[in-house]
Amino acid sequence: MIAKITRGKNPGDIGAYLHGPGKANEHTYTAAGQRVSGGVVVGSNIGMEGQTDPRLWAGELRKALNTRPEIKNPVWHASLRNTATDRTLNNDQWADIGQSFAEDMGYAKHPWVMVRHEDDHVHIVVNRTGFNGQFSIIRECTPPLCAGNSLNSSSTQNRAKPKVRFHGEKWAAHSSNSAQSVNSD
Repeated sequence: MIAKITRGKNPGDIGAYLHGPGKANEHTYTAAGQRVSGGVVVGSNIGMEGQTDPRLWAGELRKALNTRPEIKNPVWHASLRNTATDRTLNNDQWADIGQSFAEDMGYAKHPWVMVRHEDDHVHIVVNRTGFNGQFSIIRECTPPLCAGNSLNSSSTQNRAKPKVRFHGEKWAAHSSNSAQSVNSD
């Protein structure tokens, strides 16, 4: 499994991108046997499964974001793609990976959604600020390394062969072994 991790400011922007046609018309999914442009939510902890309108889930993420307006880049985004040798996962299997990933990364109590495109990739969007205003970062390692450990664990459980590669993450390494609240980015 290949992961690309980025951060951003606005859940609406990433939502518009994920549910739009993509940069090269690669954003499609299957509904009722037909290929449809955009993306569909296949997992979340805010009850958005099946949604194709990003305004609904982006609004929920924005509510949490508004509890800590001083935080820069509160939106965390991971693109997960199967390698050519991985088996095809169904929506429930992707959703299970999303839940395990959120738990392993320490974001399970923060609002998150997983949007599916094609048969081989999904996007997880997490607000790093919870509804209670708590802001968390992963402490044990840089998020790409933690994500790799999580994907290796989640992928192994689902019999996909992990191959983790990261791009674009700017976080620094930390030494403690748990998620911890902080005051700012």
